[in-house]
Amino acid sequence: MPDDLSRQVEPLREAVAALGWPVLVIDGVEADDVIATLADQAKRDGWRTVISTGDKDFAQARRRAR
Repeated sequence: MPDDLSRQVEPLREAVAALGWPVLVIDGVEADDVIATLADQAKRDGWRTVISTGDKDFAQARRRAR
């Protein structure tokens, strides 16, 4: 992970936690893989999901999770 991105992780986690939202971190697994897996699980459980990201690699994660 580039330094400029890694410096943003902890402040973002703190902001999300301050809002009372759950934070899920799985060591050794990329976030896009976790997001795709959770979205697929939600879909199987009947939830409508929307994912918004600027991550160009996300489409690859989506295909891997299926």
